[in-house]
Amino acid sequence: MKKYLAYSILAVLILGGYSESKAQQSLRHSNYLFNKLILNPGAAGSNDYIEIMAGYRKDWAGFEGSPRSSFLSVDGSVLQKRIGLGLQVINEKLGAYESTGAVGTAAARVRLASESYLSFGISGGYFVNSLRGTELKFEDDNEIAIPTQDEQVRVFDMRAGVYYKDKRNFGGVSVFNVLEPVLNYTGNQRNVVSELSRHYYFLAGRIFRVNSDVDLIPSVMYKYSEKSQNEQVDFNLRAMYQNRIGLGLSYSSNSDVILLAEFFPTEFLRFGYAFNYATSDLRTNSSGSHEIMVAYRIIQNKRLTENPRYLYN
Repeated sequence: MKKYLAYSILAVLILGGYSESKAQQSLRHSNYLFNKLILNPGAAGSNDYIEIMAGYRKDWAGFEGSPRSSFLSVDGSVLQKRIGLGLQVINEKLGAYESTGAVGTAAARVRLASESYLSFGISGGYFVNSLRGTELKFEDDNEIAIPTQDEQVRVFDMRAGVYYKDKRNFGGVSVFNVLEPVLNYTGNQRNVVSELSRHYYFLAGRIFRVNSDVDLIPSVMYKYSEKSQNEQVDFNLRAMYQNRIGLGLSYSSNSDVILLAEFFPTEFLRFGYAFNYATSDLRTNSSGSHEIMVAYRIIQNKRLTENPRYLYN
């Protein structure tokens, strides 16, 4: 019964608008400062190192068939830091729905001063969206909007972004689903069509040095969905100790309180964790959302190993 209820609810989410609001828009990661490439193509190659990263997120823990997402990414700069390049492999699952894709990114970096850059990035991605219609069950099996067969829809899409960074400040704007691709599934008596909406993001943050050991990094992220006109604002505050241990707290206007943690055992390796606690009614049916990331850096500039303070900027 629990599985039946879970898949029924998830079917409503899939067919009734989840793919407009979440799927293939961008990964729903809370610790997006850990990997800014997730949020903005302009951030590709924005540091003096090559970074290989993997991440996994489980939403609504304890709820069968709840959303899961994972990614593998690599990015770095070439041509004396004038060009940033990145590649991401992304997978998202929600009950009977699954999306897998690869996204390539290129960014042109303009040096404004000795330590400040403005980057213009663009991404192109190919996604395979699968819906296992044979797993979707309702009390009324003749529901006209339920796909009854397993189907796949393949789409190409693009993203674009502008990103700024110096020693103390970072920020940018980006847009996802530039081409607004359409997912078209065959239902019992009519097709189920979902057009992916453009999503806009704004990110800004600054590093404040408290003393020789501690930095505070406040930031804000704003997200806007063009078609639904949904808005989301995240307020984030992190504290870094000796550039090795980081703790943070974030509040999202979607009623989530988020605990953030980061650990650098060396200047080449780092781990990240985020826990989302929903303050809405959802908390009664789930034990929160969990997110883990791990990254390995290939340092291209030896100066960073001598003064690694800005490795996390």
